[in-house]
Amino acid sequence: MLNGRYSDLERRIIETFQKKLAEDAEAIPAVAISERLSLLVKYLIDDGIVTPEVFPGPYYPSALPDDPVLSDDTLKLTLTPKGREFIQGLPTAA
Repeated sequence: MLNGRYSDLERRIIETFQKKLAEDAEAIPAVAISERLSLLVKYLIDDGIVTPEVFPGPYYPSALPDDPVLSDDTLKLTLTPKGREFIQGLPTAA
C-alpha cells in the first residue's frame, strides 16, 4: 500500500518518523521541508497522517514575468495520533 499511495518523499518521511519513534516512543516527531514540496506530501496531509504548518520565509524577486515574488517558506509536518497509529502498524524501517 505504501508504494502505491505515497510518493518517495512521503515514504522517507514515514521512515524518519519510524526511526524517531523507535528512539523515543513518547516523541511527537516532526520534519521540515520546503513549502514548495507540499504537493509531494499531499496524501500524508489528506490522510491525516501529518498536520502541516507553514512558516513564512524570506521573499525575493522572481525571474518569471507572471510571478514577481517568490518565497522560501518552510512546511513543518507533525505526526498526528492517527499517523502514529498508522506507523505503529507498519513493518519497521530497514
